[in-house]
Amino acid sequence: MPIFRLHELEQYLACPRQYKYARSYGLLDPAEDAVYRFHRYIRKGMQELRDVKTALPASGWQTAETHLRTLWEQEGPAGHAYDAFYWQVAERILREEWRAITSPEGAKASERMLLAQPLYARLRQCIVEVTADRMIADAATQLTVLVRLHTGRPLDEHTKDLTLPLYYLAHQQQHPDAPVEILLAYAGTTLAEETDEAEGTDGAAEASEPGSLKDVTEKARSAATKYLNPLRKTRSALDKLDEAALGILAQEFALHPNERRCAACAFCYVCPSDPESTNTTTATGAGAPA
Repeated sequence: MPIFRLHELEQYLACPRQYKYARSYGLLDPAEDAVYRFHRYIRKGMQELRDVKTALPASGWQTAETHLRTLWEQEGPAGHAYDAFYWQVAERILREEWRAITSPEGAKASERMLLAQPLYARLRQCIVEVTADRMIADAATQLTVLVRLHTGRPLDEHTKDLTLPLYYLAHQQQHPDAPVEILLAYAGTTLAEETDEAEGTDGAAEASEPGSLKDVTEKARSAATKYLNPLRKTRSALDKLDEAALGILAQEFALHPNERRCAACAFCYVCPSDPESTNTTTATGAGAPA
């Protein structure tokens, strides 16, 4: 059975033609933009802090920051026009994380925590790979806690993330009937909130406290259970991932014109899509180059 990462399937669902350019042709992936690299760096930076703490237990923040700077050049949006701005936000989040894991309570909790753990959820047409940003196992209760990390304030759309039911499904398939909790975690202010603050708006006032958590276990369980129910009468949110997998395997790369998305697409100058044309909405419309 084919294996896809969730963001690949979601990219296909947003625009199959963009997926073709990025994945099939191996062109620049639009996901490799500054914001994507920033969030990826935060996750890798949290692991780097733990590695520094393990290797150099007596080290302080300055040593940790030196390691983070090296990682920034490799994984972060180094060299971007707003490099200094991105670094300022990242440094604030990771410095708070360093304080947490070097405190007595944080050090104890960190011993049971694994970061960036891959999980594989088997659907009907494919296997979907997702990453648990944090995994905490309690040997006494056999409870596993899977955490999805966000860098900012809680938003309603976070609870609709398909990562969450995939967490639940992957865990239950690997450990049937074992207890699991799915949590959303927030690591500090977002880039948007930083901009609000700089402009004097009140957006930053709603920022979550670093380390705040939201339990979404029941919502994730409900979505996963609905997908598995052969007698359900309504469509499951996970069905579209099966459809995306089938479309990719069938090499169906339709155009999905959208004025806003097309304008920001890295492939807008080579794609035949025209948001104002009704002739570019099919996969292989007459005259549309592959």
